[in-house]
Amino acid sequence: LTELADVREEIAEMARRTGAPAPYVPGYDGPEDFPTMWRMAESLALASILPRHFHDNPGNVFAVMTQARAANLPVFVALQHMNVIDGRVEESAELVRAMLIRAGYEVDLTETTETRAALVLTPPGRKPIAVAFTLVEAQQMGLADKRNWKLNPKAMLVARVTTRAASWHAPQVTLGLANLSHGDLGEDVPEALEHLREADPEVVEAAEILASA
Repeated sequence: LTELADVREEIAEMARRTGAPAPYVPGYDGPEDFPTMWRMAESLALASILPRHFHDNPGNVFAVMTQARAANLPVFVALQHMNVIDGRVEESAELVRAMLIRAGYEVDLTETTETRAALVLTPPGRKPIAVAFTLVEAQQMGLADKRNWKLNPKAMLVARVTTRAASWHAPQVTLGLANLSHGDLGEDVPEALEHLREADPEVVEAAEILASA
């Protein structure tokens, strides 16, 4: 992440010097040092636009920012799609699917009913893996009587099968331990770098290496 942040900063500086458009590099966009992260967390905890569980709770905001840094996610995206539950930072199913796709996995939902959800997870260069989660399992785990499960069982089953697929078959992705993928830098980076190549070939070469990793 430090290498990616350095390349992002050098590309932005080159763009400012040359007047060329800088490519957008998605990923963690918060501060790198903990004191500045904490000050940002204190400020964000005052924002009414964040989910209610972060209001006046800079500690939890900081915890999510730390996880966002590890997983290379934009801070605001993390705060909208992560929560701290029983001392653990947990991602929404939507974010988990997005992280899997960014890491090169194919995620195909094959069944979404009120009693069963199934998907096929295909890791890069490997065979597809079928994963399912049923209402019977939810009942056995004591989940089916909860309010969200009664109101929208289909969505809850999809969420559960998503997190099961990631936990069983791609934990490195959600834990922030996966290598940088081409998706971390964005498909538009190679084209945009052409405008900067003459200004500083070494920085452009470093960015292209990251983009093809």
